[in-house]
Amino acid sequence: MNFPSSIKVYLATTHCDMRKSIDGLAWEVQSRFDMDVLDGAVFVFYNRNKDKLKYIYYDGTGFCLFYKRLAKGRFKIPSLKNDCYQMSEAQLRLLLEGAEWHKIKPNCKQKYSQMF
Repeated sequence: MNFPSSIKVYLATTHCDMRKSIDGLAWEVQSRFDMDVLDGAVFVFYNRNKDKLKYIYYDGTGFCLFYKRLAKGRFKIPSLKNDCYQMSEAQLRLLLEGAEWHKIKPNCKQKYSQMF
């Protein structure tokens, strides 16, 4: 699924029951995060073993639910303090690939006053 680079992505910082579907996960967003599930952000949840991941997204016409179960290994999710952690779309892609996304540091944007 391709998202705009400006999209907000929120990762739950504690595990979630993977039996929940769209309505249950939407309730988690509103009650646990105190956020509006209809604002167009992506909300990511994982199970206790960190080998299953779901995310929901409202695209303006309806909800999309994505589910991934790893055949081997676990998703690399660090210990985080708040109820949810805002991450970039690029970090979500790395998470889905099984990379240690939280250890990768992007290049800093440079501001130049002149070219030469």
